Amino acid sequence: MWVRLNIAAIYQGKPLNGYVEIVEDITERKSREACLHQAKVELYAEKERAQITLNSIVDAVLATDGSGCISYLNKVAEDIFIGSIKIGKRDEMVKGAFVKQRTVLVHY
Repeated sequence: MWVRLNIAAIYQGKPLNGYVEIVEDITERKSREACLHQAKVELYAEKERAQITLNSIVDAVLATDGSGCISYLNKVAEDIFIGSIKIGKRDEMVKGAFVKQRTVLVHY
């Protein structure tokens, strides 16, 4: 059981007259917080597994949002789409760009 305790002193003039105590059962809130924390831990682990998988794929992988803005490229896709560009941060140069048409890439 979890409780929250609030205590306040009561003064009438200078001498201490007593205390006011409020005790609140917060067990349910703490249980929800623990569930939320566990869900966040599991989501982070799942994201890490997905990231490792996407980074290890030998094919080019890119993701776009609903408007066609590139949000993710793996290393192979960066090499194909960026090619010989050597300045700046490679990841930032392509992320945020828009895919205006569908491109079919064939590797022989």
